[in-house]
Amino acid sequence: IAAALGGAAGAAAGEEGAAWAAAVLDPPRTGLAPAVCKSVRQAASVRRVVIVSCNPHGFTLRRDYVVKGGSLAANLRVLCGSRGRGAPFALQRAIPIDMFPHTPHVELVLLLERGVPLPQVSSS
Repeated sequence: IAAALGGAAGAAAGEEGAAWAAAVLDPPRTGLAPAVCKSVRQAASVRRVVIVSCNPHGFTLRRDYVVKGGSLAANLRVLCGSRGRGAPFALQRAIPIDMFPHTPHVELVLLLERGVPLPQVSSS
């Protein structure tokens, strides 16, 4: 995964003398509580977040089993949206990983960074 992210998940060695942190979030199938996302966004030292989602679509067979506001889309709104305390993150990469061939299940690995411009998509 680190190679696919271009070494982005490596050690948090910031500019000279500056310390920063990277957060790796691997929520359960039920989802990540919005309070966790808010705390990560408010932590100024966190400049990079890697999210490993085993339930990227947010569906489950039992409605009572899901954390309210815990879907990947809801988590990204908290982390990357214009509202909220702390500087927002920007989605840099999304990599689907098929760990269970011949099944509909896929892991989605996302790289979010703070203070980095959004990657440009070429029109050609």
